[in-house]
Amino acid sequence: MFDAAVLAPNGKHYFFAGSVYWRFDAAKGAVDDGYPLAISNWTGVPNNLDAAYRMRGGYNFDKIYFLKGRRVWRYDFPDGKVDAGYPKPIHHELKGFWDDGIDAAVDFGDYLRYVFRHNTVRQLDNDGGLKRETNPIHEQFPGVPGDLNAVVTAMNGRKSSFQFFQRDLTSTPPKPVVPADETAMMMTDIQSAGTNAVVLGKTYPGFRNRLTATQEQAVSRFAADRRPSKFPMLDRAKVAGQLRDRLSDPRAVHQINSAFCGPASIVYWLAKTRPDVYIKIVDELYHLGKFRTFGETITPQSDFLSTSPNLARVGGGQIDEIDWMVMGALRSARGLLTDVEGDGEEKGANAAAMKYWCTEVLGYGHVDFNRCYAVGEHKALEDADVAYNRHSMDGEAYGTQGAAFLAVHSSMLKGAVKKKDEDDGFFRGIGEKIFGNHWVVYEGDYLCDPGTPRNAKDGHFSFKVYSWGQIYHLSLPEEDFRNAMYGSVNAY
Repeated sequence: MFDAAVLAPNGKHYFFAGSVYWRFDAAKGAVDDGYPLAISNWTGVPNNLDAAYRMRGGYNFDKIYFLKGRRVWRYDFPDGKVDAGYPKPIHHELKGFWDDGIDAAVDFGDYLRYVFRHNTVRQLDNDGGLKRETNPIHEQFPGVPGDLNAVVTAMNGRKSSFQFFQRDLTSTPPKPVVPADETAMMMTDIQSAGTNAVVLGKTYPGFRNRLTATQEQAVSRFAADRRPSKFPMLDRAKVAGQLRDRLSDPRAVHQINSAFCGPASIVYWLAKTRPDVYIKIVDELYHLGKFRTFGETITPQSDFLSTSPNLARVGGGQIDEIDWMVMGALRSARGLLTDVEGDGEEKGANAAAMKYWCTEVLGYGHVDFNRCYAVGEHKALEDADVAYNRHSMDGEAYGTQGAAFLAVHSSMLKGAVKKKDEDDGFFRGIGEKIFGNHWVVYEGDYLCDPGTPRNAKDGHFSFKVYSWGQIYHLSLPEEDFRNAMYGSVNAY
């Protein structure tokens, strides 16, 4: 549900998720009226954060540190903006934090500072030194699991309490998506050492809505629009509901069993990082049969407009109407839909198409493809991580987080391979051994053990990717990684 949470100098709790945030009043035990609002109200703070942290004492009492990837933004709460010179690398600013990113951090006061990453926690002193060795979270806080999304204190009004939030991002979300109802909140009191777990959305229903008022109005306008649709086979009410789901949780974007992995990657990233643009695309495409965001007008072939997602059935599932419309339009406009009415659609998106969509749809000013069909897999992943951890400095995507899309073999995703092999047939035979057969979205959390020099088999790679409606946390022996990695399209 949450990407980050913090107790601010004004005594209010702030919770951040995607492009929105909520303000919570512990005295009332409820979300304040009028929320969520857009994170853009926090001048200079990026969307899709990893963590937020505030020191409870010292000269930085009025500062809030926002962390994302390997960088940190220092926000001056009274001034209402990010301080000059930020972002900076984490290790330049916060001693004791992991340099390559964290999941959560909290300052309890009384010299109790905790930093969380994966299944471990560090307790720091006031100078950032380790007050206690890095431990498993469940040993430090009995009853609390790992892979936390956010941690705060005193949300229930008790100063001795911690609130831990965890949402399983590695499972396919239900439909309709209500992230708050998937989020567990563990409440621990350090005086009693007791832990109580509840469902966030049931305990605090104010968190169930994840759309801003502007987004709600846009969805409502679309649903009530009387203009005829250029897609007569697609029900307006269904498309409106699916739009709301994807604004609430971009993981609802899902190609199911169609060979739309490239467009699915683009659309997921668009819904996650530029929801306003995603709304515009859906509206224009549905009513005009074409759309324009940052570059050329994207116009699908005329015969595509009269098709139905029913025709994309391969295996046991069916793609949602909105995903069929947007993903299919991207493919059709590039001439990549060879037979829109059949299930033998085998022409997958290539690197040239991915680069084109990064420029024309996502608006990035710099886009490149780092191919590694034979060698250079490690370098391609490092370049992807660099792109992911920077923000665009030119083009229409100025200020937007960089993006990376990996060309892989589906065997990299292990548990998804069976589904992939059953559901579609694109890039069969020798082609997939040369170019790969799947596109995924790089989602950071990169760790590398390079192993022994000149030995390409004893290293280890771990990182996160999005594909098929969920986040995969991959942990791969070097040989498996190299065999399944074919390149990266990097955009910023």
